[in-house]
Amino acid sequence: MNKNSKIKFLSLLSLFMFVAAVFMITESIKVNAAAYDSASTYYIEVDVDDPMTIEEIMEEIELGASLGTTDLSDYIVSVNGFEYINFVLLMPQAFMRALNEYELEFEVASPYGVTSHFKVIAVVKDMSGPELITEYSKMSYTFLRSDVESGKAYSVIENSVVAVDNVDLFDVKKTVQEIEYNEEVSDYITKLSLTDKLNNETLVDVEVKIINDMRIRIVMDSAYSLIETEKEFETSEILETAGIKAYDTDGTEVPVQIQGEYPQYLTEPGIYVIDLKAETEDGDFTMAQHIIFVPNLNKPIFFLDENKVIVNPSKLYTKKDFENIIRMKVGNRAFTYEVVEDNYTENYTEVGEYDYEIEVTFCDEEGKPTLEKTKLNFVMKVIENEEKLQVENNELNFFERIIEIIKKIGQKIFGVIKWPIQYLGKFF
Repeated sequence: MNKNSKIKFLSLLSLFMFVAAVFMITESIKVNAAAYDSASTYYIEVDVDDPMTIEEIMEEIELGASLGTTDLSDYIVSVNGFEYINFVLLMPQAFMRALNEYELEFEVASPYGVTSHFKVIAVVKDMSGPELITEYSKMSYTFLRSDVESGKAYSVIENSVVAVDNVDLFDVKKTVQEIEYNEEVSDYITKLSLTDKLNNETLVDVEVKIINDMRIRIVMDSAYSLIETEKEFETSEILETAGIKAYDTDGTEVPVQIQGEYPQYLTEPGIYVIDLKAETEDGDFTMAQHIIFVPNLNKPIFFLDENKVIVNPSKLYTKKDFENIIRMKVGNRAFTYEVVEDNYTENYTEVGEYDYEIEVTFCDEEGKPTLEKTKLNFVMKVIENEEKLQVENNELNFFERIIEIIKKIGQKIFGVIKWPIQYLGKFF
């Protein structure tokens, strides 16, 4: 072999060895991620309440790289994670963070400049259920069995609790587990389910005491009575004139009594709400109400500018209770209504007269609201009652309590996540 041939041979051999070395170097850089396969897709779940930083994700999946026996883990860098940083890490509260899938890409280079890449999908999820604000939620109740059977009790519970979700805020579904009534049991623990849009659920216990009122029924000819002022109608006569009676389940008649203090003679125009109670010798009882309307004959009966509703301080007369009075005024027409002025609710335990105004909107045959409206003005007259309800003395007035509730709920929302700001510096 001449000199030129040797030179060509050595050159080709050197080139072959160089290519082989490069090939070996390229193949020997491995990303230690469970035998990483670039053809596969890797996922990691991230809690939106406490999102991991990119460094924490690397630690969580134990991401490492090596070149032969040389550890290159310290040289791994993040080359694609800006969306995750901007839409998740930099958002201070959970409800501001976007629930989505974010691609994270990492790169490592050998001392020879050869690089390898690793990709993982960070799935940002809402993993926790709503939180009950116990300070403003009622968790113990006493209901009549009839209210439980009709479902009214469950609606009361659902509307008497406040819950907030880390992502959905106040968009929380509340559902009360149905109670299986047992005549030998009066105290129950039922479950209140709080769920967000992703069906993350929180279960809380609710105490319920049930009074069986379904053994007795009170019947009457009509729920209303219209009394003329000149007749000096005696309140106690309403039991006979309205045909008010009560019966046990076996048909035995049960005595009915008028509860509370009322004028002996109903001569003053107004609307009187009479509480009735029927009780057996065994102590089973039920309650009902009868409305007595004493019109002012100097004005049209159904278009009075002002009516007095005579009520006791021991029981709040609610917006729902006004439905019967409204129906008495508007007849069988369909309607919706809302309270536009209420000076009574806060003062229902205090003797006096308070303005209460309702706006009634009439509906068409399909039940849709029309432009026809009317306002009904009432004066709620709270009369003396020997059995006064003991009301807790709350130093905060109504508006202060509302502000305090809003403030407390706001603190709960913005306190759900405590973002470690110190991690942000690692990305700049």
